[in-house]
Amino acid sequence: MLDVSDLPSLYLLDLFLLTSGTGLSLGVISIIVLLFLSGLISGSEVAFFSLTANDYEEIESKENPTNRLILSFRDQPRNLLATILIANNFINIAIVLMSTLLLESLFPKGIFMGWLETLQENYEWTQIISAELAATFIRFTITVVGVTFLLVLFGEVAPKVYARYNKLKLATLMARPIKTMMSLFKPLSFALVSGASVVEKRLENHSID
Repeated sequence: MLDVSDLPSLYLLDLFLLTSGTGLSLGVISIIVLLFLSGLISGSEVAFFSLTANDYEEIESKENPTNRLILSFRDQPRNLLATILIANNFINIAIVLMSTLLLESLFPKGIFMGWLETLQENYEWTQIISAELAATFIRFTITVVGVTFLLVLFGEVAPKVYARYNKLKLATLMARPIKTMMSLFKPLSFALVSGASVVEKRLENHSID
């Protein structure tokens, strides 16, 4: 039978020290902020690309710098989409890296190896795979499932549902940040748009042939 005393006591001490310090708090806050930014950018995609003719008429009737930006985006949809995708991917990569570091601190491979070695001592069928390989797989699974859930729920689904019903409000909020990102990612977005245009032309030529 398994005994709680078999668990690595040093890990419990390290976990207590970690959670009582600032490292964990900063990591969690960073992930929350990044998820919020990811949600804003994902939602802005829906907001800008779901604006109707009536929406643009309303925007045109209110002359101000922000509305002029929104109108300018209408004339460059590919650059707008490329900028949104690039920014969102950068943020999502940052979320994955931060989450991986945080989970590695919370759940080091040693704790899983300790559990699995204890299991292998008590149950022979668990010896079909090495403790080290199983520990790596478990930690990888926790990271993938946890991060994917957070990204899908808070970085994609929820903000896009919100943007669907608040497109003008969100478009107005994100107009200036998107403009800044368009300038910042101009070389990358140009390369992405140019590459997409080449692929599109080849597909068109192939369909004609």
